[in-house]
Amino acid sequence: MKRSGFGRAAALAIVAVLIAAAPAAATTTVKMHDGNSFSPRTTTISPGTRVKWQNDAFVVDHDVFGDKPSSYISNPGGPGGLHPGDSFSRPFDSAGTFPYLCRVHAGMSGTVIVGMTVQKLGSGSSTKFKVTVGSDKLSVSSPFRRVVQVEVPGGSSYVDWKTIRTASVTYAPSASGTYRFRSYVERVSDGTRSLVSPVLSVTK
Repeated sequence: MKRSGFGRAAALAIVAVLIAAAPAAATTTVKMHDGNSFSPRTTTISPGTRVKWQNDAFVVDHDVFGDKPSSYISNPGGPGGLHPGDSFSRPFDSAGTFPYLCRVHAGMSGTVIVGMTVQKLGSGSSTKFKVTVGSDKLSVSSPFRRVVQVEVPGGSSYVDWKTIRTASVTYAPSASGTYRFRSYVERVSDGTRSLVSPVLSVTK
């Protein structure tokens, strides 16, 4: 059946409304200069935020590369691939700490810190903690996975508690006291990992 011009227009209007209603991901910008520095050097964000590196130098080429985990941050074009006026961006959808550097300028480095959240649910014997370490679920084909660590009350070290692809996971504390959580990202193929996210504490 042939669709009328009105029907096509209505369908396009609905699509336009859906696109407009979709929330835009937050973006934060890191600038590179002729003085061979990233500004700001440390960027702290929430999962789902996109980081954009902008080369504002007049004459100097830069690049952005991080190997924790391997090739997690890597601009197109290889070393020196960002010419003056060029930019590169990528979203950070998982909690962790991600150091990076410019491969053509010694000492030019920066860090992206992606935080997590821990929410206490219930009370008494029914207490649980909702630990959120991502902005969305990682696909089965994703080369990365999220690892949540916990330090229990009276403990002296963190242990890998749960490896997940989901954005959040629920923890059931077995005893009263303060629990500490942190998370990192691991590449499945080679086991390389990011540094850990900032620690969050929650008490039962």
